[in-house]
Amino acid sequence: MHLHTSGHRFNNFPSALYAVDVTFQRTNAPARSFNEKKRLYSKKHGQYGLKVEASVLPNGLAINVTTAVPGCVADIAICELNLDFHQVKLKKIGEEDDMLDDGPMQEEYPRSWALLADKGYQGLHRQLRAITPMKRPAGGLLSAADMAVNDKIASDRVIVENFFGLLKTLWSVVGDTYTWKRENYDLLPNVCGIYEPPYSFLAFTGSRRR
Repeated sequence: MHLHTSGHRFNNFPSALYAVDVTFQRTNAPARSFNEKKRLYSKKHGQYGLKVEASVLPNGLAINVTTAVPGCVADIAICELNLDFHQVKLKKIGEEDDMLDDGPMQEEYPRSWALLADKGYQGLHRQLRAITPMKRPAGGLLSAADMAVNDKIASDRVIVENFFGLLKTLWSVVGDTYTWKRENYDLLPNVCGIYEPPYSFLAFTGSRRR
């Protein structure tokens, strides 16, 4: 899937190909060693669980869902484990080099489209053309202009949050506490992720179509 063939663009950041985010699914506390429990524990969620990352186009279709990682792994680290996919998928091909691109970091990454991500991915711009919210300076506040940019990022990347919400609504096994065998887990988000949401749902959830 490439920008010149997809027919879909984000409203605020048309140079972004897709949005990425990580979802957390709770699991039972492992009846194993302390180290295993520590690996599965997410301080952010205060629970044991697993994480997967999804890359979602403006039309709501996921083009990649990673294998699961323990809950202790940071969101940006999951993306770095999936770096090969992002580098290949974001690369401009053929006539895309001639398409208008005046988006953020175009000069730093002239041969790459961008991805949209939340604040958990701050710093990713050193490896990918990643558009993330601006961080509030220590002891200071963001300017009105910076907050407006952050709002635009959130508005576009809500599509990936809606994708996870839809999966958990349609397939309760993705949203409930996971109690099956760990080795079977990776089948779930990938099988569910091949479902393409209907246009009516996309319109309802605010899919950014162009």
